Amino acid sequence: MKEKKGICQLGIILATALTFLFSCSDSREQFDRTNNVQPQTGDGATVVNQDTLSTLNFVGSGNKISAGGSNTTGQLSTEEEDRRIRENRVKPIMYDEGSISGINLKTTFEKASDILSTPEVYSTDSGPLYVYGEGIYIFWRDNAPRYPELIIVTGDYEGNLDTQNADYGKLFIGKSIAELYGPDELLGEGYMKGLFNILHNKEEGFDCMAARRCEIRYFEESNAILYMLPKLILRVSSDRKEIADMRIILDESSGEQNAPFDIIQGSFISPEGTSLSLGQTYGELLAFQKKPTEFIDPTTDGMNARYGKVYNVTTRSDYDRDYKVPSNEEVLKAFYLTNDFENVFMINGEVLNYTFSEEDRAYSLQRGSFEGSEPMIMKLGFDKNKGLKELQIPFLDDFRNIILEGMTELPGMKGYSSSGRNYIKDTDYMRNSVYQYDPITNTGKAVFFSMDRIQGNLSFIETDLLDSEFNRMIGDAYFTPKSVDLRAGLTSHGDFNFGDIVEFEKLDSTKETVTIKMNGMSERVNIDEHAIFRKVTLTEGKYIEREVMTVSPSNFPLTLILEKKAFPQQVGDQVTEVMKNVVTGISFSLSHDQAFSITCGAQNVELFFGQSDVKTLETLEGLSSCQKVMEYSTDGANQLETVYLPELKLMLNFDKNDFASVTTYQN
Repeated sequence: MKEKKGICQLGIILATALTFLFSCSDSREQFDRTNNVQPQTGDGATVVNQDTLSTLNFVGSGNKISAGGSNTTGQLSTEEEDRRIRENRVKPIMYDEGSISGINLKTTFEKASDILSTPEVYSTDSGPLYVYGEGIYIFWRDNAPRYPELIIVTGDYEGNLDTQNADYGKLFIGKSIAELYGPDELLGEGYMKGLFNILHNKEEGFDCMAARRCEIRYFEESNAILYMLPKLILRVSSDRKEIADMRIILDESSGEQNAPFDIIQGSFISPEGTSLSLGQTYGELLAFQKKPTEFIDPTTDGMNARYGKVYNVTTRSDYDRDYKVPSNEEVLKAFYLTNDFENVFMINGEVLNYTFSEEDRAYSLQRGSFEGSEPMIMKLGFDKNKGLKELQIPFLDDFRNIILEGMTELPGMKGYSSSGRNYIKDTDYMRNSVYQYDPITNTGKAVFFSMDRIQGNLSFIETDLLDSEFNRMIGDAYFTPKSVDLRAGLTSHGDFNFGDIVEFEKLDSTKETVTIKMNGMSERVNIDEHAIFRKVTLTEGKYIEREVMTVSPSNFPLTLILEKKAFPQQVGDQVTEVMKNVVTGISFSLSHDQAFSITCGAQNVELFFGQSDVKTLETLEGLSSCQKVMEYSTDGANQLETVYLPELKLMLNFDKNDFASVTTYQN
């Protein structure tokens, strides 16, 4: 089953060494639905963020998709290629302009084609990676303006960044900085602060780390220290203290949205006291920001306007491919804040704070001020390198609970989901979702947040309006326990039933989107027209595969499995057949405090979504009278993917050691 595209936090791994923020789950079923956006540009390439960039040992990893193809003038002659490489690879790196090799972060893809050599292009999970003979790698933004998202400087580049300082000198790949470390420094805090002050013309005593304008991140597993400046990331080997690579990034201000953000209300309060909240319009966003933004991307059912560290998701009333910018009447339906958001968070007007004692290995998280605290900032998480990994899950639970508590006064039902907490590998993210839904008004809010397992930093936070018309068909069911037994198999979930007809309009197979209509409601959704549905017959070990379509309406975790079936149609005196899209399977999960019960004869067990695969299998041992078939991944990890219960026409789906969803189906 192909998962629903969305904000998903896209995990991009180049070879096994270059790791970015925003990792998409590779679950067989979608787990949480968030609005379709932020990390993605129009064609699905990822917006590279200055988060967990670790190591880079690129040696042609990934699938090479072309040699060249960048230059608009056609294939260059050998002489011209050599000339460009010789000249461009020795040009200086300019920090203020973000320039290297004759281009900068505001050079368009087309303009760069007239300056740089012909690149080799590699297919990666984050989109095409362009590898230039000058010794630089570039991820280009897909949508106009096609600016670089990230420029990576490798050891083949011969230019340098001249700090114009006698002690710091010129920065280049392979340069040792060990002599600039203080005697008691493990990670070079003094070096980081001094470099920032030199590059930003600050007084010697300015502390960029305290001001949260720079940051140090340490990756023990990959022997890497990252010095993260606003416009540059230096990766330094932690043993030899040599610069391993440099990454040039865009330092774009969030403008008026660099302001306190209320997680529950979904609103920003500017220094002047004006506010911007979910439900207001794109025109009001422009008035709040006092300027438009160049970074606007279409999403499945919206438009995504980025200001620095904040993504603003609007509705989209027109699905024409030429629809480039939201109209002023489009409504803001989600705010997504990246992990380097610079301001404070509030819960219903009260600042969210924590205190932390490294000596006691303890923390305190609460709303409102208390002595000795400082506002909680997105990038301040629990650093694994201080030995605090055991506090990550308790912190996530406390953070979730304080959000649930903040939703108490909102009408309707509340619930939550989590994923990644049972993953046996230390290379991914733990994610949480908190839902509030009022079935009377068919409105609500959802808060999503994630923690980087390696560093313990909060990776993002997002507040959404639950804006789907289809929420009414599923919202109540998400918060309600569910049961299945041999006498009464599941044929529905919420108001979605086997046999329902789903109409398609404006199918776009290229972008894999479609408008679906049923019960007088419509919504733009992602579609997989060629999903492979695999089930097990009552004969143990025999698998049957068939091609189906999948769509995911509503803001709650639900996927419909559709198949085309022929129906008789009277046309005059003739009876013909018409093909319709029929629901033949439903995949879903519930709030994680609600049970999913399975009964086989006199035996009954209760499962809870989000629990570990080990715990789930132990619980299923209580169903000895029911046939069970286990399917494991074939990628070498040997992870449990599915437990089939063919007598109940039921599949239990697992994602990275979590019990993630249930699929019930017709034969």
